[in-house]
Amino acid sequence: MKSFLSKKMGMFLCLSMAITLFSAKAAKNQNNFKDSVLFDKLLACRSLNDDISRLHCFDENIKALDDANTHHDILVVDREAIVARQKQSFGFAPPVLALPKKDNAYSHSIKKDQAADDVIHEITDKASFVSQDSEGHWIIGFSNGARWRQIDDQTVPNEPHVGSVVRLRKAALGSFVANIDKQSAIKMRRIQ
Repeated sequence: MKSFLSKKMGMFLCLSMAITLFSAKAAKNQNNFKDSVLFDKLLACRSLNDDISRLHCFDENIKALDDANTHHDILVVDREAIVARQKQSFGFAPPVLALPKKDNAYSHSIKKDQAADDVIHEITDKASFVSQDSEGHWIIGFSNGARWRQIDDQTVPNEPHVGSVVRLRKAALGSFVANIDKQSAIKMRRIQ
């Protein structure tokens, strides 16, 4: 019986590791963006020496970019919009949109508390909704519409309330933990 259980546990651990490695590889591959051909053509206009040819090139390629944007063939977003979207979808996998790696020339704009890859690893927010389900697990909601449910049986000594500061962060194997008002962490899952 013990041998059977240890084989099952070994298979579970191997499967968990494979899923984690596959997810990490998929997330890494999302950052292999290629520049748009339309954008490359626009940048190539800078190399033209003749002013009239350069202006014509810019006009022609700006029109092509505008048409592509109008027909939703190209998406132009800035880094802040992507980070905001990742924060909104924190707790759901995979990330909504991954950011390409920043060049060293822009490293001065990286905040000290932000990872260099701009992937959101944790968020801190105030609870705008707090309740318990029939099993006594906490359900905590935030102003952005996100709702999280406790999935372990850990007790929370000081019960959460509206206005409690909740720090949610990624944990092992795709799970999440939360510290409510700086108390011991409890396991959570995003439900909305």
